[in-house]
Amino acid sequence: MQEGRMSEDRRRHPRLRSLIGGRIIFNDGRSTLDCVLRNISPGGALIACSAAVSLPEIFDLLLPSKNRRLRVRLVWRHEDQLGIATLSPVPSW
Repeated sequence: MQEGRMSEDRRRHPRLRSLIGGRIIFNDGRSTLDCVLRNISPGGALIACSAAVSLPEIFDLLLPSKNRRLRVRLVWRHEDQLGIATLSPVPSW
């Protein structure tokens, strides 16, 4: 995992601004953390969360409003923002 943000030119897919509520699920489902998806693409997203919690590299992202649960990988983290990559492409959020 990298500290800091991924540069725009390294992204495979363009990002779209969003404001989607979600929940990070880890520790075999025993731990959760509320979050907001700030921008999205078929290959990943920028997530904002308020807690300074140590997260594993791989975790689930629950999107109740979309009735979806995705397996994702943490790519980078900077303060309250996380860059994630989906483990399989998401054609539509």
